[in-house]
Amino acid sequence: MHPIFIRLGPLDIHTYGVLVAIGFIVGLAVAGRRARSEGIPAEQISDLGIWLIIAGMLGGKLFHIIFFWDDFIAGWHADGLRSLREGFVFYGGFILATLAAVVYAHRKRLSLAKLLDIFSPSVALGHAFGAWGASSTGAVTGSRARFRGR
Repeated sequence: MHPIFIRLGPLDIHTYGVLVAIGFIVGLAVAGRRARSEGIPAEQISDLGIWLIIAGMLGGKLFHIIFFWDDFIAGWHADGLRSLREGFVFYGGFILATLAAVVYAHRKRLSLAKLLDIFSPSVALGHAFGAWGASSTGAVTGSRARFRGR
């Protein structure tokens, strides 16, 4: 486990954040390439991508606050605003980003089905990078398996 990717003086760059950012970048690059093959300009995908990043981060944080209220309040009392750096939940980000895509498709008169087809591999890639990042923090290590006879 390597939770700190690099330390620049007093600034810690966390491995989780680096891998999530890489996941967003790779996901948007894949979606842009797939969009061109579907006849949708890559610029529309990058515009949508900004909204998806914002909605994903906001949804992930809101989901954590709503469903893990006691943990959030304890962190808030201990660290104040610094506590907002921790506690994002994939499902909340996925739900709010999906809603953002629906609104964007409606406003830009794009086929929602095409957008979902374009972005589905990107969602899987982004989730993989996020899971990899989460493992760097020790958050998903699980417990030791015990077998009979050992």
